[in-house]
Order: sequence, then structure tokens, then C-alpha cells
Amino acid sequence: MNLRQQKGFTLVEMLVALMISAIFFSIFVGVVLATFETLRSGDERTVAQQNARIGLNYIANDIPGDFPSRSTRSIRL
Repeated sequence: MNLRQQKGFTLVEMLVALMISAIFFSIFVGVVLATFETLRSGDERTVAQQNARIGLNYIANDIPGDFPSRSTRSIRL
């Protein structure tokens, strides 16, 4: 049987296909990991803002006395 008459892929063709697949897979994994990191940092920022809001509300409610609002104050430069 002649080598040209056999059907199938050569080892070199299989290795090239494997390398191309590995490159695409690594790019895909990098994009997915970057997306998850962005989501995680956004969640952390949201939690920090909520904690700051709760703390400022606690401080504002703890201060005795009435303070005039900004609309009643006139600031002159």
C-alpha cells in the first residue's frame, strides 16, 4: 500500500491542530478569568459603598442637635 493512498492525519498535522486549539483555549480562559475578576472587584466596591453609607448614617443619627441645611446657609466668597 502506498503512503499517499492512506487516509487520515499525520502526526505533524495533529500537533499543529493541537497547538492552535491550545492557543485559542488559553485566550478564552484569560478572557473568562478577567471577567470574573471584574465582577468580583465590582461586588467588593458595592459592599464598601454600602458599609460607608451605613457608617455615615450612624454618625449622622448620633450627632445631637439640629443643623441648618445647605439651602438655608448663604456662603459668600
